[in-house]
This record gives sequence, structure tokens and C-alpha cells, in this order.
Amino acid sequence: MNDSTALACPLDGTHLESAPLGDVTLHYCPECQGIWLTRQEFEQLIEQATRDARHDEPSADVAAEPSEEGGDEAAPRQSRGLRSILDDLFG
Repeated sequence: MNDSTALACPLDGTHLESAPLGDVTLHYCPECQGIWLTRQEFEQLIEQATRDARHDEPSADVAAEPSEEGGDEAAPRQSRGLRSILDDLFG
């Protein structure tokens, strides 16, 4: 991105950085940690997270993992959501 097309944070005016996340390029502020997306980018992220969650779902014969307490109850598996992906990216 050159200076004439650089995006500024709407909160503090800092030049936004960009980072790829799947098929979408996120724009974020290195100062306030704000993430800025267009509606289309947001919808693409939701679609991508939904696809990933479906892909990560266990098969019917392995629907749950045993709980840590060792009882007969099973703890549901947790899929990797959008928040986890963003935490990995921006920590």
C-alpha cells in the first residue's frame, strides 16, 4: 500500500497495518489494536470460520472426548473459532 492509499485508524489516526487471514486481508491498528473490515470482508470471515468449524467437527462415532474427571460424562470438543484465530494473529 503506498502513502496515497494508506488507511488511517478512525480512532487515533495511526496508519493501519494489514495481515492476511485466510482469504481476507485484515486492516488493524498497531496502537489501539482495532481491527477494521468492510462488511464483505466480515461476511467472508464468518463463512471461513463456519467452514473451518464444520471441517473440525468430529465424526459421529467420535462425538466427544472423555472428561478430565474420568467419569462417564463426556466433554464436548471445542472447535477453533474466529476469536482463537484472531488471538493467534494479534496475540
